[in-house]
Amino acid sequence: MSNNKKNTGRKTRKNRRNRDLKFVRVPILDNSGKKIGEREAQVPLDFKTEQTEVHRTDATVINNPPKEHLPCCTSQDAIDRKNQSMLREIRNWPVRREWNNRTGQYEVVIPPGFRNKHWKHMGHFLQFLDTLK
Repeated sequence: MSNNKKNTGRKTRKNRRNRDLKFVRVPILDNSGKKIGEREAQVPLDFKTEQTEVHRTDATVINNPPKEHLPCCTSQDAIDRKNQSMLREIRNWPVRREWNNRTGQYEVVIPPGFRNKHWKHMGHFLQFLDTLK
């Protein structure tokens, strides 16, 4: 918002409608169909303003079918390379430990940010970490 004091009667926030959204402007026509003026009328319940969302139709679903599930890595060699790069990266993250009441010891936990970043590869990366132990 601007601090321009000369625009006291105007709304300073741009790109918003100044009128009450409960009313819509309807043209007043004479007998020949020429527009004389406008009046405000109550908005019907099924009236769509420019702020309503456009819902997806069946045509967009047909034109854009869901993507088929593909594996995260194409080959076993690609999986091994990805596991090694993720291991190098997780060593740079700060170590996070949580207390386990069952064992009475601290356990190292994978940080949630790392999990969110590499969620596609977590399945084979966790198996890779188990083989390192």
